[in-house]
Amino acid sequence: MVVTLDRFILKQLVASLLVSLSFFVLLLHVIELFANIGRYLSLEIEMREVLRVQLLYIPKSVSLSLPLGMLFSVSYTLGMMYSRNELISVFAGGMPLRRFVTPVVVTGALMSAVGFWFEEAVVIESYRQKNALQRELLQAHRDFSNPDVAVLGDANRIVYIADFYDADRRTLSRVLVAVRNTDGELLERIDAGSARWNGSAWEFQNVRRYTRTVGDERFERQDLNTYTDSRFDTEPNVFARLTREIAEMPLEQAHAWVESLRAAGLPHRRQLSEVYERYAFATTPLLMALFATGVGSRLKKNVLLGSLLTSVSLAVVYYVARMVLNLLAVSGSVEPLFGAWAPVGVFLTLGIALFQHART
Repeated sequence: MVVTLDRFILKQLVASLLVSLSFFVLLLHVIELFANIGRYLSLEIEMREVLRVQLLYIPKSVSLSLPLGMLFSVSYTLGMMYSRNELISVFAGGMPLRRFVTPVVVTGALMSAVGFWFEEAVVIESYRQKNALQRELLQAHRDFSNPDVAVLGDANRIVYIADFYDADRRTLSRVLVAVRNTDGELLERIDAGSARWNGSAWEFQNVRRYTRTVGDERFERQDLNTYTDSRFDTEPNVFARLTREIAEMPLEQAHAWVESLRAAGLPHRRQLSEVYERYAFATTPLLMALFATGVGSRLKKNVLLGSLLTSVSLAVVYYVARMVLNLLAVSGSVEPLFGAWAPVGVFLTLGIALFQHART
């Protein structure tokens, strides 16, 4: 009997999940299309190119729709059972609601795990390709070149200052490099007309180099045509304009990017918050399942409509809390880790409490 009931609720849940997921995916595609349709028409973009953009957007839209699809499918499935009095026989058989909806909560946890894997394995690359194609079609090319660059390298012991970084050529113009020891004392200074990335380190041209030994206040000067050293290995992308998006990077690459920004002394709170947010977002389908099961069981009348409205209200509060704490994390008011996970902890506790006190 237990297995039969599990199959019964899962069958209805999966059917409603597919329908709600399709609806939200379609809605996101309509919003995406109408946001750019004017520029598509003005630039006379061919229909097949627009369709390519929309196809590449499907994985991202599925990822964004999964939590809301889970919320609506659980609310609808349990709400219909309440409204049709189908749960009377379940309760009369001695099965508590908590046991009956366990497959729903397990499905929510499974969707969280699958959603996290899907994001890393499929969504990141397709979303990157979609954005690249869309920028190409709309002639919105990115320029990574950067004027007035100041970067820290080698655990803050090397300071790079340049008038301009050319992203296409990977060169620096009018460069000043200061090398310090762990106590902050200046050991070496390099003035160069330009610098070029040779694949592993910066190669300076038209160099005037000043060096001194520890304990000696005098600097020795050298004039060189070219000069390079393996110490000057700060990656060129650190000098680029900060237009790279965490949403287009796998987690491993995103962590490396944040660390390179941190090592260079550049702002990185927003990027770090986005990395933590990706982990936290993966728990959202589970939270939506807990909200829907707990809320529906506490309503006496108009269960289907009430469950949907109450669950949506909780979801809106949850998303708003995430947005506010993310802004606070970026501004420095709270730590990025706290900003990403505090809403999850609070609402997970609330969801578990609703689930534990579900009406049977």
